[in-house]
Amino acid sequence: SPAADTGWRHRHDRALSHEVRRDVSHHHLGSENALTGAAEGGTTYRSVALVALMNASINALRPDPEIVWQARVPRVLWELCISVVAASAGSAGRNRCRRPVPALHLLLAFMTGSTALIDAFLWAPLFALTASFESCTGGGWFDRKPKVCDTDYVKGVGRVLVSALINA
Repeated sequence: SPAADTGWRHRHDRALSHEVRRDVSHHHLGSENALTGAAEGGTTYRSVALVALMNASINALRPDPEIVWQARVPRVLWELCISVVAASAGSAGRNRCRRPVPALHLLLAFMTGSTALIDAFLWAPLFALTASFESCTGGGWFDRKPKVCDTDYVKGVGRVLVSALINA
């Protein structure tokens, strides 16, 4: 009969909704952030900021006498910018007053992604190809002095280290 069918259907739907409600509360699906997949506290990106600060320190202090400090400044500033964007993206979701800003997450992804690609496909091969344990003076086209080469472990180790760190 149609009345008995409706009653059965009503009990079945009520039992099913109770089961779904219990399942949702069991897994805490409502406490995750849809943008970052993290718990309500939000993603901090603290590790991204720390790695960027370490990269800035390594680039500023690495022992390579052929690269003057003026040539290192853009990369150090870029790493500092990555650190600031990471800290901003992480703190935007933790404050109750401020909502997470998806543009910061997108900007951080673009900055770290482009840095990784350029490091892996431009700088690592370039440093690996120019890694030399000798420093030479003289012997140029317009130089009448003979070419004199000295072993320079600092220069070679610095370039091999940078190439290995980039490819790691």
